[in-house]
Amino acid sequence: MEEQNLKFREILKIYIPKHFHFQELWKSLPNSENTLPTTQPKKKKYQFLWLLEAIPIICLLGFFGGIFWDFHSNDFLYILNFKIPLHNLIKTLSVSGLIGYGTNWLAIKMLFKPQKRRPIWGQGLIPAQKDRISDKLAYAIHHHVLNENHIKNLIHESQILNKLSQVIVNGIENLSKDQEFLDATKSKFEQSLTKYFEKEENRKKFTEQLDKKLKEIFKKGLSGLVFKTYTQLQPNQYQSALSNTIHEIPETVVNLISSHPEELEELIQTLKTEIPKAEEWVNETLSEILENLNLHEMFRKQIHQFDEGKLEDMIWGATNEQLRYIRDLGGILGLMGGFLIWQPIFATSLLLLIVSILAILDYLLAKTHDNTH
Repeated sequence: MEEQNLKFREILKIYIPKHFHFQELWKSLPNSENTLPTTQPKKKKYQFLWLLEAIPIICLLGFFGGIFWDFHSNDFLYILNFKIPLHNLIKTLSVSGLIGYGTNWLAIKMLFKPQKRRPIWGQGLIPAQKDRISDKLAYAIHHHVLNENHIKNLIHESQILNKLSQVIVNGIENLSKDQEFLDATKSKFEQSLTKYFEKEENRKKFTEQLDKKLKEIFKKGLSGLVFKTYTQLQPNQYQSALSNTIHEIPETVVNLISSHPEELEELIQTLKTEIPKAEEWVNETLSEILENLNLHEMFRKQIHQFDEGKLEDMIWGATNEQLRYIRDLGGILGLMGGFLIWQPIFATSLLLLIVSILAILDYLLAKTHDNTH
């Protein structure tokens, strides 16, 4: 067989997955199909974000353009017989838009910057509260996500220990009946013993031990006298007999093991009867480990090790799109403020109309979505 020339480790790599189905264990865990992703989660795409990002650029161009040209006092806009003055419209809207964008941009920056405390600028909100955030985050993770009781309940509900025991016992039982595995293992075991006894120092050492044991066995009585006489009269034949005995050891040992399959069957039956005790012992041991592990302190120390930059990257990486959306939305709010300054009554009426239309549209879309699901 090809397996007979493999190493023990390679033989096990072939036959262990064949008979020990450990992958079945994970199917018993709650939400096993919803395990953590191996890749980065997709970021939520905000529609019209590109348009919002263009608002501050437009306002900036309008601000610098308004320095050189803007509507004059005699410029008016006529809507349904209403006469609306356009004086300084560009400057008003562009400055308001820049203020709205700038305040949101500054507020978001102040969450993270400066990372290190500065004499005048102070320190960003998140870096300044890093220890408190770490403690709160560790507390939330430990008490609401992963704590000792949750782990114990998961182990109990999934019955993973019982299934693990079954996988091990069934694997050993199937492995003991796999003739290819048995032949490969026996062949490799015999090869290993033969290789061991091929070395002169090993043969010499084993011969000395065997000679010593024989002399201890045949030390007294008639058998001892006969043995001593034989070794003295036929020393070469005696040494040859020892060498032949050593040469036959690998094959003899393998045949001896093969001739007692009931020993392996007895071992399997013993394992089956001892499974409940083993499961109880493992449960008690796991409970003791979890109680002394102090997961809350472990989480707290781990999060405390985050430096300000890593904490910023973690929060910014999770909320990048949302924070950009809030930042750029400030430009729109600033423009709305500019309209209110420019024409309070007209702008208020227009904004109320737009908000009402959007509220009705949002309600209809949400209702349609709920009905489809």
